[in-house]
Amino acid sequence: NNANSSNGNTKNKVIVGGGDPKNSMPTVADVSAGLNHTLFLTEDGEVWATGRNNNIELGLPDFYDRWAPSKVDLRSIVDGGEASFKEGETIVQVSAGNMHSAALTNYGRVITWGMNRHGQCGVSHEKAIVNKNKDLYESLAKTACATPPTTLRIDSNTCPGVTTDKATRVFTGFYDTFVLMEDGNLVRVGAGIR
Repeated sequence: NNANSSNGNTKNKVIVGGGDPKNSMPTVADVSAGLNHTLFLTEDGEVWATGRNNNIELGLPDFYDRWAPSKVDLRSIVDGGEASFKEGETIVQVSAGNMHSAALTNYGRVITWGMNRHGQCGVSHEKAIVNKNKDLYESLAKTACATPPTTLRIDSNTCPGVTTDKATRVFTGFYDTFVLMEDGNLVRVGAGIR
């Protein structure tokens, strides 16, 4: 932890790579800790992650654990590259759950990834990666329903009573995800709810 408080403001840096300041992440604006993983959001909207990745909870679709923070490029992998970020779209909030994660963009879009066994990513199980690189026992890969970063679709068609498709906050729990919508509705996915 390297703090600079020369002007009364404290800026925290996370140093990776054996404590060498050249390997520090950009200034961290927010941190969210899950069961076995942690997400960092930098001031410039980058997502970094560390910890277990056996359900793709880090957002890195290779099932390898990371014990030092690694940059997660959601721009290139969300929805398999099908729904790329819009011009000026950036991440403004992250939330690490039990074995899944979520991010909110400045455009009100929610992106979820990780274990989806209980529907906590809010997407169909067809999006699940079933151990493509054979790094997990097949039974574990199938039961975890590991889901790569995917846009969570919330609108009046998927959630009666919701009058907007824009979220303002996202919160991940043990087997569920809560999304506060711009219209004041609170939407929950997970714990068996699909």
